[in-house]
Amino acid sequence: MAAESTDRVKEIAEHLLAALVEIAELKPREFTGFPADWSQQVAACPECKEYRNHPIQQGICNTHRKPIWARESHDKHEQSILGIRAVSIARAAITKAEGA
Repeated sequence: MAAESTDRVKEIAEHLLAALVEIAELKPREFTGFPADWSQQVAACPECKEYRNHPIQQGICNTHRKPIWARESHDKHEQSILGIRAVSIARAAITKAEGA
């Protein structure tokens, strides 16, 4: 009986340790919204060429700036939900450990 109890404790500890490792390694998900040929689009865009020496636009028109804004929004959102993802991982590990 004691051996079964020890095995259960080890199994629970392994589940919880795996969850802690996953939480420790959490990183924001990468943004994938840039078109593959975005740089070529910017280089070929007449409006972007007009903004080439502009101190704020820096050679990128508002149409081609949209993926940059989307990435900034995505990164901000990802940073804000890291804690929620960690809680979700922890809850799943606890549930799994309780069922073990």
